[in-house]
Amino acid sequence: MRIYRWQNGIFIFGRLSIRVAVFIIISCCGVLNAQNRIQPEQVLALAFKDAEVVAAQNNADFQRRINAKLPFLDQISLRTQTRRSDIYQQDYQARISVNGLKEQSAYRKMQASEIAVVEANKLERLHYALYDRYLQLLDYYVVSKKISLQEALLLVYLDKIKLLENMAIYAVNTDPEALMKAEFDRDELELSIKENKLILLAKSALFSNTPNSEVDTLGWVSLSQMSQTLMLTDTVSTELHPSGKEEMAKIARINAESELEKARGAQILDFFQLRYLNRPGEPFRNDYSIGAGFNLPYNGSKHARTSLLRIEQYAAEQDLKTLQFQLSEEIQKSKLQFFNAQALHIAIWTQIQKAGQRYNLKEVAAADKDGIQTVLLNNEFQLRRQLKLMNTEKEMTEKYLQILFLSGQMSETPLVNYLSGRHLKAIAHFFSMICKSMSFYDTCLETTNPIHQPKQLLRRATS
Repeated sequence: MRIYRWQNGIFIFGRLSIRVAVFIIISCCGVLNAQNRIQPEQVLALAFKDAEVVAAQNNADFQRRINAKLPFLDQISLRTQTRRSDIYQQDYQARISVNGLKEQSAYRKMQASEIAVVEANKLERLHYALYDRYLQLLDYYVVSKKISLQEALLLVYLDKIKLLENMAIYAVNTDPEALMKAEFDRDELELSIKENKLILLAKSALFSNTPNSEVDTLGWVSLSQMSQTLMLTDTVSTELHPSGKEEMAKIARINAESELEKARGAQILDFFQLRYLNRPGEPFRNDYSIGAGFNLPYNGSKHARTSLLRIEQYAAEQDLKTLQFQLSEEIQKSKLQFFNAQALHIAIWTQIQKAGQRYNLKEVAAADKDGIQTVLLNNEFQLRRQLKLMNTEKEMTEKYLQILFLSGQMSETPLVNYLSGRHLKAIAHFFSMICKSMSFYDTCLETTNPIHQPKQLLRRATS
C-alpha cells in the first residue's frame, strides 16, 4: 500500500507545472544554504572555548572549591616531660592555639582578592581570544569581497584576451605583447583567486565542522558606524581594559595581604593551656592547672613583611600607571591612523565616481573602432580602484578593532558584536535619543562623570 502511494506521489509530481517544481527545488536549496550559514556571533562565541580561557575558568573553579575558611582553632599540641629523670612520673600539657576574629576576616578578604585576580586573568584571556576571532572574521570578509572583485576582473581579462585573439586572427591592429601581458595578468589573477578560496575554506573549517559552510556577512558594519562608535570611546577610561583590571586586582590582593599581616600582628590571645602534673597522693585539684598566652604589641618580622608588601604595592601601582599611559597613547595613534585611512578611502571613492561620470562608455564603444578596448580598460581600472578601496577599508576596520581592544570595550558585558551594523545602529540610536531628551540633555553635555557614562549608556542600550 505504501509503494502504491509513493508511486502515485511521483506520478502526481510529474503532472505539476514546471514553475512549481523549480520553486520547490529553489526552496530546498535555500534551506540547505541557510543551514550551512554561520552567524558572526557563533564565531565570536568560540572565544569562550579557547584553550587559555577554559584553563583560566578551570583554575578559578578549582580555587573556589579548594579555598577553605580560616578556622578559629589553629593548632592543638600535646607535650610531656619527666620529673627528676623518673620516667614513671610524667607531666602532661595540652595547648590550643587560636586565630583571632580580625585575622579570620582579613583572611576571607584575601581569599576574595585572590579569586578576583584569577577572574581578571580569565577576562584578559577572553579579551585576547575575542580580538583574535574579530580579526579572523575581518580576514574572511575581506577575502570574500576580494574574490568577488577578482572574479569580475577576471572576466574583463578574458574578454580582453578574446578580443586580442580575434584581432590577431583578422589581422586588425595585432598586438602580441598586449596579448601576452593580458594572459599573464589572467594567470596571476587566477592563482590569487585560488589562493583566496583556499583561505576561505580553511577559515570556514576553523569556524565550523559543517562542510561547505559560509559566514553570514550581510549585516556588516559600515564605515560611518565605525566612526560613530569611535566617537563614544573618547571618554572611555583605559581602566576598562582587562589588563588594567588585572593590575588593580593585584593591588587589591597586596592590600589584603597587608591587612592580614596587620591583623596577625594585632592579635593578643596566643593560646590556651591545660597542664596535668601527675603527683601521686596530692588532691585532684592540685594536679591540674589552666593557663593562657598573650602577645605583646610588638613584632619585628611583621614590620619587615609589611615593608616588602608596600614595595610590591608601589611597583604594581607604577605598572598600572604605565599601562594606562601606554593604552591611551596607542588609542590616540590608532585613531589618527583610522582617520588617515578614512581620508584615503574617500579620495579613492571620489576617483571611482569621477571616472564613472567622466566617460560615456556607450558612446566610446560606438564612436571608435577601438572603443571596446577602451571600455575594457576602463572596467579594469575601476575594478583595480575598488580592490585598493577594499584594502583601505580593511585597514580602517583593523584600526577600529584595535581601538575597541585597547579601550577594553570589546569584552565588556553585555557582549556586543561590533562588526554587526544592526547592533551598532541600535546603540547609536539609543544614545542619540537619550541626548535629545530634555531630562538627560544636561547630563549628556555636562556630565559629572564623563569617563563612565558612555559605557553605562552602551550597557543599557544592549541589555
